Amino acid sequence: MTIHFFEIQNCTLLYNMGYPIFLAPDCADEELLAMRGFAKQNDGKWIRYVNQFEYGYIMQLRNSEEIIFNDETVKNISYSPIPYPTQFYGASPQENSNTATILCIISICLMLITVPILFTKAALFSGLSFIAAMVLMIIARVMYPKSTFAKILCIIYIFLAVILLVISIAAIITLYIACNECVNSLSSCS
Repeated sequence: MTIHFFEIQNCTLLYNMGYPIFLAPDCADEELLAMRGFAKQNDGKWIRYVNQFEYGYIMQLRNSEEIIFNDETVKNISYSPIPYPTQFYGASPQENSNTATILCIISICLMLITVPILFTKAALFSGLSFIAAMVLMIIARVMYPKSTFAKILCIIYIFLAVILLVISIAAIITLYIACNECVNSLSSCS
């Protein structure tokens, strides 16, 4: 499909990382390109990003060999909502604070049952519960970055993880010292 964008003849419609763009021909006048909103790229090509209304006009005439943009056609462009290729943009999921809140609440519940389960015969499930709570918090934080609840929960969990690491290191050192004392006292008995 060839696009004539005002005085710039023989433009091509391409997609740059999912965004529709006009690619100007190599022989076009640079002053004219700059005046019409084209930008020169590092490789020397001139491109212009297509807005949603221009894209809608192109999609209406997509079976045509040539599409002409001029003052007359711009007046006839429909400015009603049109399908724009948003699936290419890697758009983040819609901010649904209810989902983020539910994920965080489930994560807190899993974290709270971690300690009581630790003192039962099913201590293995304590570790699984801790990991599940962390994973749900990470999912909430990544999928809904604007959620304040997920941000606060992330900070709390990082703090808890640091405390758990310090306690684990202290327990290992204490156990090592106790084992050394026991071996020393046993060797002095014989």
